[in-house]
Amino acid sequence: MPFMSNTTSLTTYKIKEKLETENLNKTIIEILEKHKINENIEDSAGKLVSWTSVETPYVPNFETSSVVFGASYIFALRVDEKKIPPSLIKKYCAQEQAKRIDYKEKKFLSINEKKRIKEKVIDELNAKILPTPNVYEVVWEYEKNKLYFFTTKISANEDLESFFGKTFNLNLIRIFPYTSIFLNSHLSSSIKDNLLNSEPTNFLR
Repeated sequence: MPFMSNTTSLTTYKIKEKLETENLNKTIIEILEKHKINENIEDSAGKLVSWTSVETPYVPNFETSSVVFGASYIFALRVDEKKIPPSLIKKYCAQEQAKRIDYKEKKFLSINEKKRIKEKVIDELNAKILPTPNVYEVVWEYEKNKLYFFTTKISANEDLESFFGKTFNLNLIRIFPYTSIFLNSHLSSSIKDNLLNSEPTNFLR
């Protein structure tokens, strides 16, 4: 699991809202099941984001996999993404440009022609290359309004925030020193205003 790796980063989120449901476990499992991977659908951007099981991330089935662990919900974000090496794009673009120059008996191609060739090459490579799945664990402490995200990629945080909001209709607030201050109910409004208007200290001379 990624959270066992020394390269993993942990991001903590605050969730202010609650799900409107009488059966919380059932609702969460149904949402996860509804938005699990559908490998028959291909995203135009070459990326598919879905929920998956920690136990069986490549064949997710939330009806048989465990999601509820005590007071927490543990599942994973799966991001299937096609990555084409830039050198591969450069190689096939050069080959296509050479063919086009020979065919048209020209010395060079216009910027628009090169752009169209590059788009064509990327589309063709996307059709051939299989996406690489990446799995990142999520621990949701529902009653504490907290969610922990274990990831090896910074970009995965944006995928989580967008997909969580889309599927659960709840907003994730990333916790770092600045946001933690404003979420602290024990601080007065005047103190928060002073912090908001304070200038950063320059330690360089």
